[in-house]
Amino acid sequence: MSIAMTLYHDSVSTPTGYAVYAEARLGANGFGDGTPELVVGHDAEDADYGRITWDGDESDGFDSGNAPGVFTASFAGGTAATLNAGSEVPTYTSAASGVIAKVQIRVLTQALAKVEWSTVCIKFYRDGVLVDSYAPETGPSVDTRSSPQDPVAESILEVTPSGTDYDKVVVTGGLYMAYDSTSVWPGGSDLAAQIFVYTSNA
Repeated sequence: MSIAMTLYHDSVSTPTGYAVYAEARLGANGFGDGTPELVVGHDAEDADYGRITWDGDESDGFDSGNAPGVFTASFAGGTAATLNAGSEVPTYTSAASGVIAKVQIRVLTQALAKVEWSTVCIKFYRDGVLVDSYAPETGPSVDTRSSPQDPVAESILEVTPSGTDYDKVVVTGGLYMAYDSTSVWPGGSDLAAQIFVYTSNA
């Protein structure tokens, strides 16, 4: 059985040492040539990006609705990762292989906003066979809409698998982001939901 813990901070940390990450963020809400909404990679230099329009009407604030997402990362014979949350599916590959040490699922806000993962399920595989899974009652969530003096927060769900030889993980869940203001728009990375996978070779 996997071991899990949830951390909450009134600041945003900088993760290090991970093998691959995925991010679904406010971005430019699918409009124009602004910040992409979907990201998969090892760092900004080698990442792949995708676009999605979360909310087609921003006149009454921003509300993504419950947007389903599927993140898959495999490390057998190399790294292959995808984030499926829209019509564009960013993909990352590398020659690095390894086994999974832990997975972190994080939500963050640096504005007066709500960001959460719901109905989260984390499945671990060995040689293509499902061997372990974890589905918390609630996913990580932050909501600073009523805290104008302290709008920055993050919540991290960290899951360590019971086995030491798992080579693939699939994370599913529903992403929700909301921002009430219609006069000030947050930065593209100010509302984000992220997944970090750490391996023995990260």
